[in-house]
Amino acid sequence: MSLPLPSDNQPYWDISALMAGQVNIPAHFMIANAPNPSEIIEAPALAFLLRSQFHPDVNMIFDLGIRKDLEGYPRPVFERSVQFFKAKVEQDALEAVEKGGLRADDITHICLSHCHWDHIGDPSKFPKAQIIVGGESRDLFNPGYPEDPKSWFASDLLPPERTIFLPPTSDASTLDTQVWKPLGPLPYAYDFFGDGSLYLVAAGPGHLPGHINALVRTSADGGWAYLGGDCAHDWRHITGEADIAEGSHRDTALAKEHISYVRKLREANPRLRVLLAHDKGWYENGEGEAAFWPGKVKSA
Repeated sequence: MSLPLPSDNQPYWDISALMAGQVNIPAHFMIANAPNPSEIIEAPALAFLLRSQFHPDVNMIFDLGIRKDLEGYPRPVFERSVQFFKAKVEQDALEAVEKGGLRADDITHICLSHCHWDHIGDPSKFPKAQIIVGGESRDLFNPGYPEDPKSWFASDLLPPERTIFLPPTSDASTLDTQVWKPLGPLPYAYDFFGDGSLYLVAAGPGHLPGHINALVRTSADGGWAYLGGDCAHDWRHITGEADIAEGSHRDTALAKEHISYVRKLREANPRLRVLLAHDKGWYENGEGEAAFWPGKVKSA
């Protein structure tokens, strides 16, 4: 269950949080048998900037949060999700990046954990970035909106000339074992830069097809962070203190299975931090503003 030891002159990454919107989530939507079902959790939509002295030409953003132009989403998303969750965006991912001194053209990679509206932001604002998504995401756009007016996924979200679809893991007979390898309790991990510094993790279709996470080295001597996207919506899911609510994932059983992998990973590696996109507790009780770009998240 433990992770690879660092090599000599081991590359690693600095991670900076980006505030990219907020949503009001009913507790019963996330927590099974919530103690206070009427509670509304004002949760952040967090994105994360990754930079490394070992990869000076790379500026990667993991997730983009919520787009500022809310009516730019497909109509079903705007009319049902955006309004139901009372989304608000004081700053989007681009504005968060610019506050710390980077420009849109400085961003080289965008990794979308999945294609739900509160994670995709507006990739068109970063015209030079390659967009990395899970391979199973393809089918969500077949067809997309507006070709299918009922689709929740805009057909122009992922421009083919700059989108990398990772090999799918859903079909064992076509599994690309040159890319996906087991790592600790994780069945499928991809050493993206080939130096053991950043692994993309196939998180399974439990939440949404194409869901991916990122396992990132944060120090040369054994620190790690796990960027979990929506593998869990609340910290209590990771610790096992609360169960996930039915309906918050496409397949509850598969979502629970992946959470169990993350829990094992955390238990076996005390110097690993798990960062979730909507973790209100971390946002309020973490390092505060020091964790946000141009600051950085403390390595474990």
